[in-house]
Amino acid sequence: MRKKNITILAIGDRADYDSYKKFHKDRRLFLEKGFDYATVGYKQTLTGKIPKIPTEKVIIFLFFPFYYWNKYIEHKNYKGVYGNMVFFKKFIRFSKRLRKIIRNALSDKEIFFINDPLSCAVYRDKLATKKRLSEAGIPTPRLYRAIHMKKVQNWLDKGQNFFLKPRCSSMGKGITFLSWSKWQTNFRFKDNKIISRRSD
Repeated sequence: MRKKNITILAIGDRADYDSYKKFHKDRRLFLEKGFDYATVGYKQTLTGKIPKIPTEKVIIFLFFPFYYWNKYIEHKNYKGVYGNMVFFKKFIRFSKRLRKIIRNALSDKEIFFINDPLSCAVYRDKLATKKRLSEAGIPTPRLYRAIHMKKVQNWLDKGQNFFLKPRCSSMGKGITFLSWSKWQTNFRFKDNKIISRRSD
């Protein structure tokens, strides 16, 4: 007999070898506590094929949408600048669509998002994230803006060190540490293309 009238719904992709697979593997912990458990991939979710949920309340865990990201945002034929605003705008559209599909499919349920799709989308933009954290009184690193490399060189000459991050990237890709004597990045390039492993 169920102790709680709640289902935990995990939405993720098998390509998420870390978070989603580990969460799904440990589903017995939820079942032992009396929760129902269901899971579905993003490909199915985006076509409205969400499993039937028997309970009145649903707690939804959203994991990284590898299927969508790899097919429509960071696909192998992408020619633009990595982690730019195009990434962000596509992710916002995806997140709005995802939220609407989930709400429509579970319209008779009380839904709780552990990580709401729209929040996930906004936080993809590091400048928007910094602004929200600052407004909430949470300390954030100092932000430097430079259009030309000469300005960066001047700061480095004065002993300033930097962490560089693509504005709208994902999974830590492209994080670079830059100082006058050292430059470390997790991007590897060949013929002007990123050849780093997907896990970088």
